[in-house]
Amino acid sequence: MLCHGNVRVRLTKKLANRMDGVDVSPHRVGDILDLPVEQARLLVAEDWATDRERRRAVNRVKVDRRQSSEIRGWAGKDDTLESA
Repeated sequence: MLCHGNVRVRLTKKLANRMDGVDVSPHRVGDILDLPVEQARLLVAEDWATDRERRRAVNRVKVDRRQSSEIRGWAGKDDTLESA
């Protein structure tokens, strides 16, 4: 997350309309919120939101791993076909 200005986070949980003074009443789970850093940190720390940039990085890693395992799977199938 950035150290100043606003940060975008995705609301992942909404157990009330306010959390530690952060008003989320007009928002629904899944919405992207543009919040001051301190408010964004509070929501992320309480697992009410995720940092969008961190989530993108995690998703990229998952996709990369999936693609590499698919490639290994195909290599194994090709080897089996050739040796048969």
